[in-house]
Amino acid sequence: MVQERFKFFEVLGVFALCNLFNIILYILFLLTKILGGKSLSLFLFNQSFFVLVGSVWYIFKDVQNKNEFLKSILSRLKLFEFKIILKYVLYILLTTVFVSALVFVIGKLFNFEFSKSKNIKELKYGWDVFLYVVTYLSLGPLAEEIFFRVLLFGSLRNRFNLSYSIVITSLFFGILHISGFGHFIFAFISSCFLSYMYEKHKNIFMNVLTHSLINIPAILYIVISGV
Repeated sequence: MVQERFKFFEVLGVFALCNLFNIILYILFLLTKILGGKSLSLFLFNQSFFVLVGSVWYIFKDVQNKNEFLKSILSRLKLFEFKIILKYVLYILLTTVFVSALVFVIGKLFNFEFSKSKNIKELKYGWDVFLYVVTYLSLGPLAEEIFFRVLLFGSLRNRFNLSYSIVITSLFFGILHISGFGHFIFAFISSCFLSYMYEKHKNIFMNVLTHSLINIPAILYIVISGV
């Protein structure tokens, strides 16, 4: 990726525009009651779709030789290292468990109860749950890794050092997943490791698979705890 082309405020503009399209489409679904109208999974799926399309467009819009550029990206598939992926998955999960336990203890000591999201209870059975799982395990990780790692993190690395870029990217990523405090902790920690992983290996496909794998226990955590 030629990340020098990526400008921070342009990247944020792409994200804002993608979400505006998603909101407009979702309002139309609500007004017409297509597919039952209100649906958390449909909103998340459309959001991931628009962010993916917008991110890919922004990456390719100024590329002269698109075929060669695409080939150079796909060549990264040959450099897949599953040991590295599993290592980062383990790091993320262990760190999240440790920090979550620490936060839980602090909450108990100061008699503070963190708010919980009830979004999972809004899901219906059938296609609604299926779409939610598909978004979490495939389309979501693909869209988020391309936007947050390639574009947002890439645009920050053009101007700032590694630590600052990781923290800012992860704050944005955490805010996007702030449906519950536990969710924010998991998202922030995950993003820190995923950003470092992309910086070190520059292989977006490894990032996407790592993101998908850590979302499996995340889904179970959401279902069990309601966070």
